[in-house]
Amino acid sequence: MMENLKFLRESSGLSLGHLAGLLGIDAKTYEQYEAGVREIPLDNLIRLAYCFDTSLDYLADVTDEPRPHPRKRKSYSEQLCLTIE
Repeated sequence: MMENLKFLRESSGLSLGHLAGLLGIDAKTYEQYEAGVREIPLDNLIRLAYCFDTSLDYLADVTDEPRPHPRKRKSYSEQLCLTIE
């Protein structure tokens, strides 16, 4: 899972600190997510999936397909990621 998360962040051109700030967490905490030292809370996983336009399955390395499943409606997580663009 951590390889996908780091790949998505780097390919998006986002710094670790910038993404951590968008999630409202410390950069060290986010670094620990990517290193696999700390588990990512579900709410942050959902936000990350929206931010990177991918699925939880891809983040969890259950699939190699990064495209997300169809989404029902806009949410807070989606609004958060508008600041990235």
